[in-house]
Amino acid sequence: MARLVSSVDTSVEVEFHQFLVQDHDGPDAAVAVEPMPWEDNIVVGGVGGLRIYSSATDHSPSVRLELWDERAPDGLPGWQFGGEARFSVVGQRLRMWSLMGVHVDEDLLLPAVGDYAAVVYQQGREAAERLEEATFVSGVERWVIQIWPASAG
Repeated sequence: MARLVSSVDTSVEVEFHQFLVQDHDGPDAAVAVEPMPWEDNIVVGGVGGLRIYSSATDHSPSVRLELWDERAPDGLPGWQFGGEARFSVVGQRLRMWSLMGVHVDEDLLLPAVGDYAAVVYQQGREAAERLEEATFVSGVERWVIQIWPASAG
């Protein structure tokens, strides 16, 4: 049975509709992860981390970043599924960043370097879509990002 190992609860600055879950110790930046069309998944992964697509820009959503020992049970009641992605890291610290380099101070510590999988859930997407540019509000949009070693399922 899947077990939650650790988590970080914070907020992150969204710029240009995006924020990053970045390998804080590695040389590869998640911002270099290939962008995807807006109509598709709202998460994409690659070497260095994850790129997450928000429905608004210039705001600070609440984010819960979770580390699981294996894939968490599917679905979160009251949350919308946002997508899945795989990524790789050469460090063991994940940190959330804006595209312009503003980062949160708290790291999610990983058990090892290597390949990870993630599933993303969100709330408040419709309310965030109504935000005007440069509103700089907090907490309208909310995210849960569940991460686990890719080899564990």
